[in-house]
Amino acid sequence: VFVDSQSEYVLISHLTSGTVTAVDAPASGARPVISDLITGIFAASPTSGISGAVGIAGRRPGSDNDLIYVTSRTDNRIQLLSVARPGFDGLPRLATGDFFFLDQVQPADDSREIAFSADGDRAYVVNREPPLLHVIDTSGGTDGKPVNRFIGGVELCPEAANLTILDSGQGEKVYVSCFRNGQIWAIDPVGLVVEGIIEVGRGPNSLLGVPSRGWLLVSNFLEDTIAVVDVRPGSATENRFVIRLGRIRQEDDL
Repeated sequence: VFVDSQSEYVLISHLTSGTVTAVDAPASGARPVISDLITGIFAASPTSGISGAVGIAGRRPGSDNDLIYVTSRTDNRIQLLSVARPGFDGLPRLATGDFFFLDQVQPADDSREIAFSADGDRAYVVNREPPLLHVIDTSGGTDGKPVNRFIGGVELCPEAANLTILDSGQGEKVYVSCFRNGQIWAIDPVGLVVEGIIEVGRGPNSLLGVPSRGWLLVSNFLEDTIAVVDVRPGSATENRFVIRLGRIRQEDDL
């Protein structure tokens, strides 16, 4: 799910159909309305027939003519979309744009989450085949369009799931959840190195940064807890799991 609160819309990617749905989400609190959908943008898996859209993010949320990037778990294509409100009803509509392929390290056809640096000039894509964090230059070229060029990668854990970008005072870091390993990998996107491997619990999935406190919140899907990780630079517990919220689910729990 991608939310642009300034532009007042939500975009939802659909894992099995490859569809992207647009929802009008007025800041006034008026009822949200499904306003558009687009499908058929990714190649289907030859074995399952699934055409899965997964990660979705805006390059510069809130800006005019923002570009939306969508990843797939069945195709190594990154598809760009745009959102406009052309009709008399003023509802957000989707249009396909350019696309590019993750073809520097193949097959790269099992992408998961995508996120951007604060300035929109770098995109980070988690891929499982092979396990790699793709770093993409999305800065504007001479024609003003993003160059969308692969500039490097960092080897990841098996079954990496999601990521978030967080600046806690010493530049942006990339944090990737490793579902199988029960870990969070902290990555320096400039040096393209793993700075820390943090044990957080079983099945870490979603991530949320709290830069004002220097925290990273991690939802552990397989144990129904939230792990709090200290990411304050120079802290005695930097890149360590410090608090668990919730009770660990036991095997006999319903």
